[in-house]
Amino acid sequence: MVAFMNSSLVLHDTPGIGTSFPNYVFVADQHQQFILYSNLSSPHNLLKQDSLETDLYQAHLNSLSTNALQLRNVTEDLIDVIVRAHESSQGYLFRFRDEGGYWRFGYLENVTLYGGANGRTEHLCGIILLLQNPASYQSAEIPPPSRLVWMTDLNLRLVKVGSECRSLGFDMESLLANGQLSFLTDESSLFLETVYQDQFSNPEPETRVVRLSLRSLNGSAVAATIQFSLLFDGQGTVTGTLGIADFYPSREVLESERQLFSAMFESISEGLFVTDRSGFILRANPAFYELTGYQAKEILGMHCQHIWKKRLGSEFFREIRNALVRNRKWRGECEFVHRDGSLRYAMLSFSQTHNMRNEVRNYVGVLMDIGDKKRSDLRIHRLAYYDPLTGIANRRLFNERLSESVTNSERNKTALAVLFLDLDRFKPVNDSLGHVAGDQLLKGVARRLVYCLREGDTVARMGGDEFALILHDLEPAVAEQTAIKMASRVVAQFYSAFMLEGREVYTSPSIGISLYPHHGQSAGILLRGADTAMYAAKRAGKNHYQFYDEVMNKRAMDRLIMENAMRRALLKEEFELYFQPQYAMVSGVMTGIEVLLRWDHPQFGSVRPLEFIHLAEQTDLIIPLGEWVFQQTCEKISEWQKSGVRFPRVGVNVSANQFKREDFADWALFQVQRYGVNPAQLEIEITESAIMDDVEHSLQMLERLQKARIRIAVDDFGTGYSSLNYLRKFPISTLKIDRVFVEDIVDNQDTLELTQTIIAIAKSLNLGVIAEGVETRDQYQLLTRLGCNEVQGYFMSPALSESKLLELVAGKSG
Repeated sequence: MVAFMNSSLVLHDTPGIGTSFPNYVFVADQHQQFILYSNLSSPHNLLKQDSLETDLYQAHLNSLSTNALQLRNVTEDLIDVIVRAHESSQGYLFRFRDEGGYWRFGYLENVTLYGGANGRTEHLCGIILLLQNPASYQSAEIPPPSRLVWMTDLNLRLVKVGSECRSLGFDMESLLANGQLSFLTDESSLFLETVYQDQFSNPEPETRVVRLSLRSLNGSAVAATIQFSLLFDGQGTVTGTLGIADFYPSREVLESERQLFSAMFESISEGLFVTDRSGFILRANPAFYELTGYQAKEILGMHCQHIWKKRLGSEFFREIRNALVRNRKWRGECEFVHRDGSLRYAMLSFSQTHNMRNEVRNYVGVLMDIGDKKRSDLRIHRLAYYDPLTGIANRRLFNERLSESVTNSERNKTALAVLFLDLDRFKPVNDSLGHVAGDQLLKGVARRLVYCLREGDTVARMGGDEFALILHDLEPAVAEQTAIKMASRVVAQFYSAFMLEGREVYTSPSIGISLYPHHGQSAGILLRGADTAMYAAKRAGKNHYQFYDEVMNKRAMDRLIMENAMRRALLKEEFELYFQPQYAMVSGVMTGIEVLLRWDHPQFGSVRPLEFIHLAEQTDLIIPLGEWVFQQTCEKISEWQKSGVRFPRVGVNVSANQFKREDFADWALFQVQRYGVNPAQLEIEITESAIMDDVEHSLQMLERLQKARIRIAVDDFGTGYSSLNYLRKFPISTLKIDRVFVEDIVDNQDTLELTQTIIAIAKSLNLGVIAEGVETRDQYQLLTRLGCNEVQGYFMSPALSESKLLELVAGKSG
């Protein structure tokens, strides 16, 4: 703790706060709890150390008898209070007994002094004013004067200054950099210099008070009462000077500052607005009206949240409120809707103003239009991340998304697929038709690839005629099948020609596929794997896809070979219709025929129906294959009718994809009319799941077919989830029990009961019921006891060629 010299100073009472002047001034280091400098040799000369009745109070308290603070150690307590006054922006009243035993009253306030490097805050200046009565502070009608505090070194160069210099038009940084007492008139400066030189030669801890003039930045003089004294350190050595000037800025200065502020507020290019504590707008400048599109009569009195509420939720405003509580300011980008309805981008900032009690008085908002910047940023972003020719992602964005997808898949235990694609025969097209046609082809390819994508997937042009796709967040169990399905869709997109410069041009893709995590666990390895597989696909003959993994490669190659073989089989009509009879349980009479499909391939031999039908359903082949079967069936029925062959109803299967088409009923009825088929001879079999997929569409299609006298059978009944209410609505004639129930009916009690329930449902709805896949006598006999109407299966008859069927029908007829 600093030791002070023993000296005394006669203190002068002041009549009131309006004319009060500091009696004791000290400069404190709030962190080290030291009084560094003082205009007295010791604070004990003001507050007697032996007085145990010295009390300190907050200035805003109405009663001096509450919350008293006993000064245990005068110096330490003064520092503690001034720090508290600094943090709360409040002064403190205190009282003490003088040497005669009388109570004396004083007021302590603080001034922050700025100085040192970059003008940073270094010290707090405590100022004590003696009062005749505490009521003179609380009831004063005259506002307190502005108080400018400064410190100099022994050369009278300015080293610290208070912020009140701004009221004279000066800024602290300039004053400190210049080092001159520029806020004093020449006469005042000369007078103080003379007095100080005299004090330096005879240093005493005394304070002088004079009436001098300050000078504002614009040159006008301002009357002031100035107290000046020397500053002493703890050893009693003079370290510099202290000046405190109390003054009232002239009316002209105040009016000039008001006009300056108003001009700045009105002319600044950013939108400014001021609100009350609740957020209602009190004032705004022309730039704000222009930015928002509102007029003054519309905006004044409106809550500022109204401007942003259409684009931003409550969470946005909660963030602003929390930031203002923590930091007293907030800044960030936002979107808002202009009065004309257009979307605008802005940089928005909020700050607070406070009253003397440190309560929020107003909020000040600044709105800056960043629409041009935002659009520029978007253009820059698009150039950086998107291919300028095709508009899809470029290699950079692809690599970033692939890395993110790998990270997400690792975290979520999912899979992903990378498909790398290169166009076959692109160079000849580009060379023969020119670069314009080549660019048109690349754009067309990009459009078709985008069409193939699932929601959330990525397609990118990697450069030249190379493209790549990412299939994100795949279920590991079906990742391979999903990749195959996507590759097939991509290949199919190239079956139709591209129109370039008025010419039809055909091209095809070679596709390489890699899967995470099977083929690699980093973006680089996956991309290289897909690229390697793509070149392998090119070497293998182009126009197909190939997996990087050898096992998957073989499986995918087999599938591709089978798919291509099916396409050729359709063109060459290698498929053949077979027919399986259906019989009545009681009489044994043939009641119907189901059309089945067989494929005897020159290389593969006899291909199992489940194998090629399943493949057709996974590709785009199921519709042309189904249409071919339907047309062939109509053609056979027509031939039999013309030949006089007597045959029962003929059932033909229709795939779910066929049935979903809006024109299916029109197309089917056209085929019936085209071949001259008796509609009553035809039965269309549709799976239970296909009917229930879109009830409204199904009801519309089935009613049209039923009105034309075509019978409807529900195939594979019992494997779906149809409702009895819907079954009553649908115009169906027959339920077909799926073979999976028939297989277990003899040995499984649950299956037996389910089958019995299906038969009961059919009878309650007055529908026929046929059991499929009856292979044994036990199955046949059990179904007979359960009341099944009809059966079909190997036990009664295998599927027959047309010639065998006609022999069977002729024999039955004979």
